[in-house]
Amino acid sequence: KCNFCQPAERMVFGNKAKIRSAQNVVDELLHLRDRYGFRSWMAHDDLFFLNPKWMLEFCDRYQAAGLDQPFICQMRADMICRFEHVVQRMAEAGLAWAMIGFESGSQRILDLFEKGTTVEQNLRAAEICRRHGVKVWANIMFGAPSETKAEALETVRMVWKITPEHFSPSFFTPTPGSGMFDVVERQDLAVVDDFRSSCRSPDEAKIRGVDYAWLTRAIALAAAGGPESALATLAGNAASAGA
Repeated sequence: KCNFCQPAERMVFGNKAKIRSAQNVVDELLHLRDRYGFRSWMAHDDLFFLNPKWMLEFCDRYQAAGLDQPFICQMRADMICRFEHVVQRMAEAGLAWAMIGFESGSQRILDLFEKGTTVEQNLRAAEICRRHGVKVWANIMFGAPSETKAEALETVRMVWKITPEHFSPSFFTPTPGSGMFDVVERQDLAVVDDFRSSCRSPDEAKIRGVDYAWLTRAIALAAAGGPESALATLAGNAASAGA
């Protein structure tokens, strides 16, 4: 229930979820495969990995139905750490990618987001995925209110340690109705009036106190995977700027 999305999502979708049976989902996948011949698929459901018992049943029924298409789904780092045996079973059934919201390499920022995870869990989750042949899609968020450049560099270092197959950085955008939006409002940090059209691109500043040009360089360095000397230079620039 990260507060950069909640409670806004609950306002839209409600506070309850109706979970389909594993066989119902398998039947739909069979229908879609037979009709469209898809070669892979993605589960966009935030709750897809929430119930380990359901997931184990799904994997059994998926393979029993003769489905062998690889798939990708969203997963939480803490859940991956708690249920490695489920990740292993999913990999056997066809899980090719785990899309994980690591968000930050700073524990303070994770706590600010009320993420409910730790930096250590982020690193361990990536290791678990690698151990079972699952590729890592790393969602990372830069530019949170009060995030220092030193904390952003902690995130760069975390990305280097994770070495994701796909690095998906974004800039914090205050979503109306979310807890973090209230933080931005209380501190008068917003620099745009209409958040309906606001995107995560650095081309449009979102909040005051964020050096988006510097963060763009940090993101490029995270994507490049080094070198350490470039990180030292970027850190030196941050220090000279007083951040």
